[in-house]
Amino acid sequence: MASWFTWLKDPIFTLQFLKYKNMGLNGTAWEHPEYTRLLDLSDSTRDMLQRREYLKQAEALVMNELPVIPVFYQEDGYAKALASLARWSHQ
Repeated sequence: MASWFTWLKDPIFTLQFLKYKNMGLNGTAWEHPEYTRLLDLSDSTRDMLQRREYLKQAEALVMNELPVIPVFYQEDGYAKALASLARWSHQ
């Protein structure tokens, strides 16, 4: 089992590693011409809504083909106001 996460809130960083079967992190040897095409289209468009649609289609293709099986996901917590955290440290 491998960890699969990104530190940036852009799906391309998660989807990119499956683009070519010989990419370093692609331990599945999976490659799909439509997936490659969708990622290339997402890279070449300036329309952010269209880009999101290309990436959504690419993700759907991965979930249909299942070269990887997501077992769990990690959620990140964020503090709304740092001032409220400072009060906790003084108690």
